[in-house]
Parts: sequence; structure tokens; C-alpha cells
Amino acid sequence: MSSRWRKARQILAHLAEGGVGFGLILAVMPTIVIACFGLYLSFKYGYLIELSITLMILSVLGLIPVLWERYQSNKRSKPTPVEQHDADSDFVKASSDWSERENEIWARAKDQANDLLSKDDEWASLYVHGLCVAEHVAKEYGKGDLEFSLPEGLQLLEEVSRRYRETLVEHLPAVESIKVSQIKWVYQMQEKYGDDALTLARFANLGRRAYLAYMNPIKLINDEIRNKILATESSSRYTALQINAKRALLHEVASVSVDLYSGRFTISDDDISASNVSAKDNVDQAMPLEPIRIVIVGQSSSGKSSFVNRFIGEFSAEVDVLPTSEGITTYLTENVNKEPLRIVDLQGLDGSEETNKRTLQEMVNADIVVWLLKANQSSRQLDHALKKTFDDYFVEHKNITHKRPILFGIVSHVDRLSPQSEWSPPYDLDRPVREKAKNIVAALKYNQELLEFDEVLPIVLSSTRRNNSVSSNDERDDFGFEQVKCQLEQYYDNAKNVQRNRQRRDSKPGKIMLLEYGKRLYRSAYKGLKHSNYKKENR
Repeated sequence: MSSRWRKARQILAHLAEGGVGFGLILAVMPTIVIACFGLYLSFKYGYLIELSITLMILSVLGLIPVLWERYQSNKRSKPTPVEQHDADSDFVKASSDWSERENEIWARAKDQANDLLSKDDEWASLYVHGLCVAEHVAKEYGKGDLEFSLPEGLQLLEEVSRRYRETLVEHLPAVESIKVSQIKWVYQMQEKYGDDALTLARFANLGRRAYLAYMNPIKLINDEIRNKILATESSSRYTALQINAKRALLHEVASVSVDLYSGRFTISDDDISASNVSAKDNVDQAMPLEPIRIVIVGQSSSGKSSFVNRFIGEFSAEVDVLPTSEGITTYLTENVNKEPLRIVDLQGLDGSEETNKRTLQEMVNADIVVWLLKANQSSRQLDHALKKTFDDYFVEHKNITHKRPILFGIVSHVDRLSPQSEWSPPYDLDRPVREKAKNIVAALKYNQELLEFDEVLPIVLSSTRRNNSVSSNDERDDFGFEQVKCQLEQYYDNAKNVQRNRQRRDSKPGKIMLLEYGKRLYRSAYKGLKHSNYKKENR
């Protein structure tokens, strides 16, 4: 009781700080007093009938717009309860760690769950529905039914219970106050007195109606209208409450099944370490936070080196250059928020199979891929071939859990587009008027349709700009660069999700299983030997 009183005092103190408490008291208290006083006067001077009629009229007038809108909505279409409440809200959210393919699996699993509920929404059927949803997800991953270990199965039950509890607490009102004993008591009373109680309630209601018909017929009419409206609304809300709870449970089963069959339950968060590609970039360097890995891709002379020099703010020879493979240069820098960034400058595309293979390997292990394209270079065969190989990699079934990195396109050298003699930025690319601006927009559109970037922006780079100490009066140096930096900053949070996904994939359980099994065998043998010696000593 003391804790409740303390909580109430905290709420009142919080309201008082902002002046809200005074406003509530000044507005609510007079209303309550006037209502009670008016009810007393109506009873004393015989105005109860007039009061009932007035309340009935006001209630009907207030409900007419609501009922009309509902009628029009039902007239247009009559969705099932599951479809209706699925459109209203989505209680279970997709994980940010999932890949694009896994999000598609998740969407199909939810559709199947909703379809099962629309055909049979009984509580007793949820067990079968849950198994169907889990089997559907297993088939999507190319696995058989119940193809998981015992610890994974136990973690599955634990996760479903934990997530479902959070969903119920967040979305179902007053669920914490409902005791299991109360639910059990209600079912017991229903089984024991259900029919008799309903019969008794009907007779009591008939008696009440007969009494009101004789004593106060106006109140009887008012009560009948109100009860009819409230009964319909209560039934609708009760149905919605049940559908939401059932739907949330099946969606949680689908969500946890995705994590289960993708192997995310095989290892715990404590087993996740830096990914393999990060170790390859810098074997000796130990950092508390794995840097965001930005891979720079493009054909030769597309402006990759100039972009890297501008991005890190100094000449490449003076930067902290990390030991890497041949044809790849890695720089370590940081963004404006002092977060570490790892810039991986790849060899220019030359059409060779070895270069494409090495480039693809770096791209699929990136958090962000910055793709440089020269605006006045018409040939895009090398870029298109690499993009197709990149897309095919994520279509393969074995890579279903791989989250795609952000693809950020940059069209460089837009100052060389026709007319080449004109260059007077800024240009309005949203509503282009001048021919130069129209050609820049056309170049952006062409490359976007060809390579399907998450975003593509124009930029003008100058190879003469070496470091911050070298000044330049050429306005071309700065065109589009600040916008590119700002847009990249906005993708850093998503890049961390891509990195987390890669870390999970690289933390394979097979790397530690043999060692863990050896430790368990040693502990079991040691305990067995110790127990055997203890029994011998006590004989």
C-alpha cells in the first residue's frame, strides 16, 4: 500500500511541476460538483425524466457521426476481423538484424498466420497454427520440421514467452492486473453455473424492464438504446482484443522461428566478436568498437582516389594506412561524431575475373558501398556485370541470412556534361531549368535505373586537391561534397545493423564447439572422479 501511495505522490508531484495538476483540478473538480448538484436538484424537483431525455438526445447526436462513418466503411468493404485489426496495427516488429530475404520470409509467415486465424480463430487452435507457421519458416530456410538442437528449442520457448509478455504488457490494457486464478475461476463458474446464471440474468432483466415500463418508460427507452449501442461496441472491442492477442502470439512464433532457423540461437551475444574481414584489415589493432566499413568501388579514373582524399581530409600518404591485400588500400579515420570509419579503396574495375572476385568479396563484407561513376563515361558494362554478380550473391540460398550493405552511388565529373563550357553552381536539381541541370538529373536517373542504388548523388572532384593545406579557388571542388557527407552520416546507424549481422555470421559455433565440448567432458570427468573418491573415503 505504501508503494502505491508513494507512486501516486510522484505522479502528483510530476503534474504539479508543469502546472498540469492545477489545470486538471480547476477543470475537473467544478464539473464533478456541478454534475452531482444537478443530479440532486433533478431528483428533488422531479426533473429526472427531462434529464434522461436530454442525456439520451445528446448521446444519440454524438453517436450519429460515428455510426454513419462505420456504416459507410462497412458498405465499401467488409474485411474479416483479422484483416481489420492487422491493418490497424502491427504489434510485432521485424528485427533490424534480418536480411532483405529474411524480411520477405517474415512477411509471408505473417500472412500465413493471418490466413490461419481468419479460417479458425479459436484459442484451442493456436497450438496447431503455431506449428504450421514454424514449419513454413523451416521450409523457407530449406530445413525439415523440428530441425534444431534441444538447447535451441528451449531458447525458442524462452524467447516466445519473453517477447509475447512484452507485447501483451505494451498493447493490452490492464493485463498486469489479471490473475491466472481469476481466469481459472471464471472458467470454473462458467462450466458450473453458466446456463443457470444466464437464465437467471434473463429473468432479472425482464423484471427490471417491467418495473421501468410502469414507473419510468422514458428511462427504459434510454437504457435500451444505450445498452444496445454499448453491447455492440463492447462485443467489437472484445473481439478486437482477442484477435490482437492471438495474432501477436503467432507473429512472435514467426519472428522467433526466423531467428531459430537462421542459426541466431546457436550462439549467444557473448560469443560474438569482431568479424573476419575486420581482422583481415588490421590484425594487430584492437578497438573497442569495430569501425564502420566503407568500401569504395568504381572503374579506373572514376574519381575514387580523389574522393577518398577529400573524405579523409588529407593526402593518402599521410593517413594511417593499414596493412591489406594487394590492390586494396585501407584507411582509418572518423566521422564528425568521432566514430571510427574504415575506408577500403579497391582496385579499379578492369574486367578481369580476379579483380571482380576480389571486389565482390569486399563488397559483401562492407557496411556501406560507395560506388563512383564517371558522368561523361558512357560505358557501364563493367559496373552492370559487377552489380549483377552482387545481386546474385544475395539470392543464393546459403546467403539467405546475409544483410545487404547500403549501396550509395556517386556520379562524379558532372561538370563535364554538356554543355561543358557552362559551370555556374548551385543547380536546382529538383526543378531543373538550365540545360546543365537537366543533364545532371538525366545522368542520375540513368545510373539509378541501371544499378538500383539506395541513393545516388552528383559530385565534382578535382585531383589537384591534395590536402587541407592546399587551397583552391575552383568552385568545382566543393560541388555536392557536403551533401554526400551529410547523407552518408544518416546511413551510419543502418550500417551498424549490417555490421552486427556480419559479426553474427562470422561467429560460427563450429569454431568453439570442440573446445567447449572438451571443457564439458573435463568438468564431467573431474566431478565423477571426485565423487568416486568421496564415496571410497566414506566406506
